[in-house]
Amino acid sequence: MPEKTHLENTIQLSIVIPTYNKADFLALLLESLLQQDYPQHLMDIIVVDDGSTDHTAQVIDQFYHQFKFFTCIRQPNKGIGAARNAGVKAASAEFIAFLADDYILSPFYCSALIPVFNDSTVTAVRSYPGSVGNTSLELLELYQIRLSIWRCLYGTHKIPNFRFGDLPLPPHIEPLTEIISWGGAAMMRRSIFEKFGYFDEALVTGEDTEYAYRLAVKANIRMHFCPAVLFNIQFRTGFSAYMKRCYEYAFNGEQIAREYHPYTAHPPRTNKLYRKLSNMLLILCQNGNPARAAMMAPYLLSSRIAAAIGKSRG
Repeated sequence: MPEKTHLENTIQLSIVIPTYNKADFLALLLESLLQQDYPQHLMDIIVVDDGSTDHTAQVIDQFYHQFKFFTCIRQPNKGIGAARNAGVKAASAEFIAFLADDYILSPFYCSALIPVFNDSTVTAVRSYPGSVGNTSLELLELYQIRLSIWRCLYGTHKIPNFRFGDLPLPPHIEPLTEIISWGGAAMMRRSIFEKFGYFDEALVTGEDTEYAYRLAVKANIRMHFCPAVLFNIQFRTGFSAYMKRCYEYAFNGEQIAREYHPYTAHPPRTNKLYRKLSNMLLILCQNGNPARAAMMAPYLLSSRIAAAIGKSRG
């Protein structure tokens, strides 16, 4: 598939979408990009197909001619970090947005975040996530993502009473509140990659977390938070695949904690995912949900095994 001609003087936003074997989810994301109230001729869509073996190629072909500017990069499977980096290097706009292939955007995603950069002190911005599903695993994932934002904003003492999967928008957010919690359909200036390099391709996951700490340590750069739900997460995996992700999060989290301790909020001996799951298990028990608490046990065990292996390798 040939690349469409880029008019660099007109494109304001490059949207980078790494994808791997999530063709049906990717189609919903691309459809939501078509529904943006932001002008199409100001956006450059860059899909990085990281060695997919499903019908991702057909989905890309289906949407290719529906966008003004659309680039597809196909590469052997190298992982999320390498896919992000390939997208960054192909980007032509001043601003870059990173979207997971299982997101669905609000129609106002672009038009709400781009104006934030009118403040020259803003380097990156993200919003609050929602979810399109309500199974236990979907609610668990949504809660944990929202919990990371709450903790960045308020620490551990102001989190509201727990309702499974539900953590509402934080109240009284000041404009341009800074947090160290990247990911989440983040949008940022391209210049930071020119100054501080690219994502760590050795990490299976958590590459955005590592980059957040790297920028915070080297240049005191943090993510600004837009207090609105501007994207929803589609459910990604089943039970066994989620356990595998728990291992990956725990193992890579251990590596990141070691590298940036004592700057990270927790010492290397304390696994971040394990803490989150432990807290949630206790909350579930306290709120009369023993069945859901029992459901957490495999995740808890998986994260502890990963942490132990990470320490032994370190």
